[in-house]
This record gives sequence, structure tokens and C-alpha cells, in this order.
Amino acid sequence: MKNKNYNIILEYIKDKIEKNTLKPGGKIETERDLAEKLNLSRATVRETLKVLTAMGITTCIQGSGYYLKDDFTDSFFENFNLFFLLTGKKVIELIDFREGVEVKAFELALKNITREELEDIGRIIEKLKNVASEEESSILDAEFHRAIVEASHNIFFISLYNSSRSTLESFIKNIRKSILSTSKDKDILLKQHRVIYQALVEKNLEQGSQMIKEHFLLMKKNIF
Repeated sequence: MKNKNYNIILEYIKDKIEKNTLKPGGKIETERDLAEKLNLSRATVRETLKVLTAMGITTCIQGSGYYLKDDFTDSFFENFNLFFLLTGKKVIELIDFREGVEVKAFELALKNITREELEDIGRIIEKLKNVASEEESSILDAEFHRAIVEASHNIFFISLYNSSRSTLESFIKNIRKSILSTSKDKDILLKQHRVIYQALVEKNLEQGSQMIKEHFLLMKKNIF
């Protein structure tokens, strides 16, 4: 299949989405209709739709045809993960990316966070004070950061964060173990979380942003 033909079909689908004539979960025309409209062979259309399905853009329902996916979370993660692997597993750069996302997400959270979300983050802080194991602490740490990003209410930040978080998790287990293995770093980590939470409560952008940066600096120091 030639890339040119693939792009013709992809641009056609993108155009329909932009014009709001094709929505998430919507049915795509049949292979025959697409072939006639775009002056392509049915074999080319068929192969292109298979590629788009493999990429997580479309889905095929046996006996019904192809549909635009209504949830791109899984495909977003897979593409992000593949990109990360192909670029040489640059963990430090991924951490820098995460830091940038979280700093901006914190800023947005100051404006958009709900009372319930703030209370949930407060409960995570309380649990962090009395964790029984490093594993539990790591889980709560991840929940804390995810909760702040979700409080931004920005779907792009949330999707990017969740994709990068899933990719990064398998590479930072040793980082967390290193931080939690010493009482000094463990205390610093808890203090950082408390300060970030308090900055949310007080809507203190400067303090919260600075502490998030210090948190990621601690992570970088423990990369090995």
C-alpha cells in the first residue's frame, strides 16, 4: 500500500471529523463507497482501514463494518509507549516532560479543582503519613500526582499524563525504592507532598510549582 493512498483516506476521515459529520463511535462508509468517492481500489481501502484499526483509530465489527473509535485511551498509550521505546528509553527526558505537565496542571488545578477533589487529595496525604510498606507508598504517590493532573480538568494533560505515567512506571520502580529506602529522603518526599497539597488549598502557585520541581529533582538524583 502506498503512503499517498493511506494519507488520502486518513485526510478524508479527518475532514469529516472536523466538519462534525463523523463523530466518535460513528460508522465509516463501506469499502466500496470509499473506493468510489476517493478513486481508489477496494483492496487499497481495505488495507488502509486495517492499518487504521491496528493504530487504534478505527475498529472493525464483524458483519457491520468499520467505525471511528469512541475511546482513544488505549491507542494513545500504545503509540506513546512505542515512541518511547523507539527513541531509546530516555527516562530523564520523560521525567522532564512529566515535570512540565504537572507544573502546568497544578496551575490549572488552582482554578478548576472541586471541593471533592481537594478532599480526596487530602485523604491521600493522610494515608501517606501512615503507610505500612514501600509498595503502598508508591501507589499513593502515583495517586497523588494523578489526582492533581485530573483536577486540571484538561483532557489533553490528563491523557498525556496517563500515557506517560503508564510508560514510566516500569522504569522508575528502582527510583522509588531508592528514595524510600532512606528515612531522610522518605521524610523529604512526604514533606514535598504536604507542601504541594497546602499550596493547592491556599491557591499558592509559586510555592506549589517550586515544590513540584524539587520533587522531580529528587527523582532525577535517584536515577541509576
